[in-house]
Amino acid sequence: MAMYPGLSDVVTSYLAIAVFSLLLLYPLAIVVYNLYFHPLSKFKGPPFWGATRLGFINSLIRGNLVRDVRDIHEKYGDVVRLAPDELSFAREDTWHDVYTKRAGHQQFLKNPVFFKAPPGQPENMVTTLNIENHARMRRLLAPAFTEQAVMKQEPIVQAHSDLLIRQLKCVVTDQDKSAEKNQDTGAVVDIVRWYNFCTFDTIGDLGFGESFDSLKNAEYHPWVALIFNFLKGMELCVSDICKFADCRGLCSGMTLAAATRYYPSLETGLLQFLPAKIKKMQRDHYQVALDKIHRRMNLEKERDDFMTPVLKENPNFEKMSLEEIESTFSLLIVAGSETTATVLSGITNELLKAPRELLKLVGEVRSAFQSQAEITFEALRTLPFLNAVCQEGFRICNPIPAGLPRLVPKGGGFVCGHFLPEYTHVTVNPTAIAFSEANFRRAEKFLPDRFLPQHLRPAEFDGDIRSNQHPFSLGSRSCLGKPLAMAQIGLILAKMVWSFDIEAVSGRTLDWMTQKTFIVVEKKPVKVRLRMRQDGSIWIIDAAVRTGMS
Repeated sequence: MAMYPGLSDVVTSYLAIAVFSLLLLYPLAIVVYNLYFHPLSKFKGPPFWGATRLGFINSLIRGNLVRDVRDIHEKYGDVVRLAPDELSFAREDTWHDVYTKRAGHQQFLKNPVFFKAPPGQPENMVTTLNIENHARMRRLLAPAFTEQAVMKQEPIVQAHSDLLIRQLKCVVTDQDKSAEKNQDTGAVVDIVRWYNFCTFDTIGDLGFGESFDSLKNAEYHPWVALIFNFLKGMELCVSDICKFADCRGLCSGMTLAAATRYYPSLETGLLQFLPAKIKKMQRDHYQVALDKIHRRMNLEKERDDFMTPVLKENPNFEKMSLEEIESTFSLLIVAGSETTATVLSGITNELLKAPRELLKLVGEVRSAFQSQAEITFEALRTLPFLNAVCQEGFRICNPIPAGLPRLVPKGGGFVCGHFLPEYTHVTVNPTAIAFSEANFRRAEKFLPDRFLPQHLRPAEFDGDIRSNQHPFSLGSRSCLGKPLAMAQIGLILAKMVWSFDIEAVSGRTLDWMTQKTFIVVEKKPVKVRLRMRQDGSIWIIDAAVRTGMS
């Protein structure tokens, strides 16, 4: 080297240039491969989303994924590419392909990015990826969610819905007493908050054996408040992380956790840098749930609730371990409460925007019952328009609007005729389906008539593909809570319109689709004016116009 002074410096420089070039070229090569040579490159979608997962993650942590994917489907069709290894479907024939067990095909797997037990907690019926473990736990819990079981649980549901009505009547009466002359009568309430009180109290009673007493106290129980505080804390602690994507809004901690799982090192870093306060919130929340679960398990009095078959058929924890029971029930309470409250809030909001539909519902319910005591699960089955309102509510205000993600199993699999490589991420998107004119006529409108029985259904809706709606999913991992959710939603809606005249406040309502979604919908307040029922006429204000119907 001495013969060539400076040669080592030249070599070093060339090596540095080569390394730097590789660092630049490698990502570029990945992008080119993803766009033109990847097995999914034949599927249409936004080029940036197909080139890298960053487009998907940016939309996810902003809370805009539901709206963005809907727009992508409208532009590119019913099969779209959302990431290099992810497809979204909005076709009727994909439901069974993705969510059910087909003869001669392997079952698709739950996506571990979105289904994962919190750190330090055991897997449960909802989060476990193991098909056999899920089936074992589901068999034990399923008897608590049948139609027959729900009928036995009706007294508990009735008690909490009656308390909801009584508390709201007290609010209205107190407001009327204090109202000045010529002032609007009735009371303005955030109905989202009251529906949350009711659903958490009900599911808490059915799952833990004791109510949270949110309705009684007109405020969230500390355990329920802790859920929101924990998520809020997560939002605040990750706000700086989100700024790299210009996320000025709040980002749900659950959603960010899911987003980081696409890059495991980021997930590890997030967990390591979580403030001690947030970790303590999580531990405290879980401990309160454990205490309630143990009190229910030690309750000597027999009652019909979610825990009944678990205690009866699993005395020695052979079919489901104590840890699995604890983890499952702590999650079921939140999932069952939040989703039902979302649909109730959405339906109420849509009815306020559609006064004729509200009038039809009021007329059907009030003509069917002479007293509130007559409103039962069994009696409500005979009300076709109420049931249609519930179905339309699930279409417009789906509580899980982004769908349930799955993974193509090892060896690959077929979805609507397309062979997909193993571990491809796939989802059937219920929102894109619901708002597609190919599936539902006047899809943007809240029109319950489309779900009426055929002999009552207007002819304009004959072409609607009602079989394309599955808000509780399909297959062995479909939602167990469908019978209870449908019964509870119908019961609360019926009692609300039987007891109150309901109107929008100054004509203001929500555009439901503008709300952000972080796994579930981040619901904004829905302000309604409630008046005590007037038997002579029904008064509804919509867009500042008062309409009377005798």
